[in-house]
Amino acid sequence: MTYSEIEKKIRNVPEEYLAIIDAFIDGLMIQHQMKKKPSDELTAAIKESEAMLNDPNTKKFDSVDALFADLDAEE
Repeated sequence: MTYSEIEKKIRNVPEEYLAIIDAFIDGLMIQHQMKKKPSDELTAAIKESEAMLNDPNTKKFDSVDALFADLDAEE
């Protein structure tokens, strides 16, 4: 999947999926920042992300492709 294909799909994402995408991107950013300098703020952000992931009301996806497959199925 190319960047433009991903960007096109993200522009059409329903509201309820935005939090999932945001958490996924936040997780990637946290991983990147931790490689630079771990801190208490990052630890708090990780705990917040883990809480969201453990929330039974949140849809879970193994990959971005799985997320987009679910979005495509709803269209």
